[in-house]
Amino acid sequence: MPQHNKHASAGFTLIEMLVIAPIVLLAIGGFVALMVSMVGDILATRDYNSLVYGSQDALNRIEKDVRLSAQFLNTTGTTSPQQGSDNNFSGTAAFTIASNNNMLILSVPATDKNPIDSTRVLINYANQPNPCGATQTVNKVLLTKVVYFISNGSLWRRTILPPYNTNATPDNNTVCSLPWQQNSCDIGYVNDGHCQTNDAEVMKNAQSLTVQYFADPTSTVDTGIAGAATATTLSATVAGSSTTAGRSASTSQSVRATKINSQTAVGGSTVQAPLSITQQPSSTTVLASATNITIPAASSVPTASVLWQQSTDSGTTWQDMANQSSATLLLPSVDMTWNGRQFRAIFTNGTDTATTSTATLTVINWASLALQNSWTDYGSPYSPNGYIKTASGIVMLKGNIKRSGSIVSGETIGTLPVGYRPAYRLIFQTSTSNAAHFARVDVDTNGNILIISGDPGYLSLEGINFMPSGTAFTALTMTNGWSYYGSPWAVPGYAVDGVGRTHIQGLVGGGTVTDGTQIVNNLPAGARTGEYLHVPDYTSGTGPGYVGIDPTNGVVAKGAGNGNGWMNINAMFHPASMSASWTNLGLMNGWVAYGGYSSPQYIKGSDSVVMVKGLIKSGTVADGTVVGCLPAGYRPKDRTLIQGGIANAKAVRWDIRQTDGCIEIYYGDTTWSSLDAISFVAEQ
Repeated sequence: MPQHNKHASAGFTLIEMLVIAPIVLLAIGGFVALMVSMVGDILATRDYNSLVYGSQDALNRIEKDVRLSAQFLNTTGTTSPQQGSDNNFSGTAAFTIASNNNMLILSVPATDKNPIDSTRVLINYANQPNPCGATQTVNKVLLTKVVYFISNGSLWRRTILPPYNTNATPDNNTVCSLPWQQNSCDIGYVNDGHCQTNDAEVMKNAQSLTVQYFADPTSTVDTGIAGAATATTLSATVAGSSTTAGRSASTSQSVRATKINSQTAVGGSTVQAPLSITQQPSSTTVLASATNITIPAASSVPTASVLWQQSTDSGTTWQDMANQSSATLLLPSVDMTWNGRQFRAIFTNGTDTATTSTATLTVINWASLALQNSWTDYGSPYSPNGYIKTASGIVMLKGNIKRSGSIVSGETIGTLPVGYRPAYRLIFQTSTSNAAHFARVDVDTNGNILIISGDPGYLSLEGINFMPSGTAFTALTMTNGWSYYGSPWAVPGYAVDGVGRTHIQGLVGGGTVTDGTQIVNNLPAGARTGEYLHVPDYTSGTGPGYVGIDPTNGVVAKGAGNGNGWMNINAMFHPASMSASWTNLGLMNGWVAYGGYSSPQYIKGSDSVVMVKGLIKSGTVADGTVVGCLPAGYRPKDRTLIQGGIANAKAVRWDIRQTDGCIEIYYGDTTWSSLDAISFVAEQ
């Protein structure tokens, strides 16, 4: 009998499905819930970490700014457009801290590079008080305002700079170099002609910024906003919060920081600020005979120990200098082997080191002329004869000489070597012992120094200064009938030496000599004098000659003493751009400034050349009367009898005493006497 096999059916019955389905759905729902919970935890953790890192970064930035700040402020004052606290931080209203309004305001010095760059320097104002250059580091510093504020849920950092410029003619806002810092504005207000960059978003999801101020790093007493300006230390607390996946994350962190100029012991250890060079040493020119030479001081912030080094191979190698650990380098004496030697200072505070720029020492030396035709030095206390080429390239003569017997017009006094000779024959007016009190000395292209007129009793070589052959002179255009006199005399022109002084030379003839008549068209703006000068210059007239150097008209005739035949226009003077470098000369014995012309002042260039200027009147004119005294550092080594000056259209002689720097007048005039064009090399 056949058998039939019965097969079992596959799958779940309806009843089974109804039972199992809810269990599966519950399992899936649980798994999804678990996954959602895990993702939420991850997102919340990430958000919290982001808050923590963001607040730490914000506090690090605040700490750096605080350490480099000069003062804590409670207001910015009225700002430039697009930088104020009003109108969504884009107006001109001041940022002002009340009790606690999520704000920090710092006054921070501007720098030429990123402040954390070890080579950066501060931005100084021009002529406040010194001109830009070696001495600018003691000038007023450009200060920026850095503002931290909360806006739209973020902590922002804004930089506000005062108005500044780099004008060739300085005003109150002129700085010596451009700052690295830039004005910042809210997004959307950049490139409006004022702001160069956006505000920096320091921290997202920022809730508050709380600041406390302390008198010193060890204090625990909050002085409040009222004490911010005098506080040295602050504590900043940044709080932030956010919500992600239904979970809230929050953080609150603090930092305590002290201004760089106020570092003291905190918690038993010293808080060391990054070293910053605040004053660089400057190059110096001295004579080989000088003693106790100082290389101008270097300094750092904070104060640190200093080590001086020198290099004799143009900076390739450096050697430590023994017993030189003060801010000013002192050299007891030097000779010509020191010429070109370089120096630098290295500051260290134990954890940081900063090195200054290099200062170069230039050493020059007087050489004696081989005097001829019975000319000899006059003798003590007057300066012996000599010639020199300064670091700025000027050839200068010095000395008071005399002759036995009568002089012969055109005879040679001495001869300058190659390299110390002019490109054209030059004429100089100087002092002598004849009744007219002035003489004429020529310097020829072959180096011969020729006496044309004078007296053998004494003859001064002081004040004979010129730029040697090879100097590039720019031709001057003549006017009012004046023209170049012709060879071998100098073509009218001007040049600028290595210090920035203007030199004029030339022989002209045939023009109008009426007082104030322009001889040549004016010099370029950068080469013009800042004040009207009365400069002695020999002419074909019967009396001592002189010309006027006018800021607006250039070289002008003076009438008295001038001849229609020819006129010499040799002069050396500082241009108007160097006016802030002059120091007032204290007048004595009734002498006062004439007014409207050059002011009684003195100046010393980096090549040690001292110049004096000033039109004075009303004082005592007895021979040997002191009109004023120069300080130490501005005095000659020996008594100096300066070239034949001018006093109310007659000759005047100026003597500078080596003992005290006092300037004596001889043959002067109470109506007016001119100190203009006095020049010599300072040796003590």
